[in-house]
Amino acid sequence: IPDIIEAYSGADVFFMPSYAENFILVILEALSCGLPVVARGIPEFREIFGNGVQFFNTKEEALSLLSDDGSLRQMSSGARTFTEKYDIRRVASMHYDLYRRLIEK
Repeated sequence: IPDIIEAYSGADVFFMPSYAENFILVILEALSCGLPVVARGIPEFREIFGNGVQFFNTKEEALSLLSDDGSLRQMSSGARTFTEKYDIRRVASMHYDLYRRLIEK
């Protein structure tokens, strides 16, 4: 896809049905574009995304979450806020501070 932001902008929701994953960049990308995310409730997702994502364990739960327009709108409004802690400037500053403290010891 030449323009991933354009692709995300054309969507209403991001759905992640995976049973096993490591840290998922695509979920952060979707959240940073303001998309509500509905993902399988696997431990990896719950640990990383906590309340920033809606989780499901059954097909019925997934369908219910995907059809709840009010909940999807609410998730969309908080999506970008969730990703702010992963902003490259913030992460770089945190690393800089950590290295500075380690050197001072």
